Amino acid sequence: MDGQDVVFLVEEPGLFRPWPVSVTPVREGWIAVQGIPPGAAVVTQGAYFLKSAMEVGQDEPGQDR
Repeated sequence: MDGQDVVFLVEEPGLFRPWPVSVTPVREGWIAVQGIPPGAAVVTQGAYFLKSAMEVGQDEPGQDR
């Protein structure tokens, strides 16, 4: 988000937190992800919708709400 690679961690059912990670290409079609806490539950499906929902809630510069 904002140019940084993130994954979404499951805090509790229905509550998700973006978490910054480092992504390194390993070979064609594969990446290595570093920075996920041990034992963390990571969203593997639907992260696009979580990211979109967060972006909709952000104010654009110069906008009054």
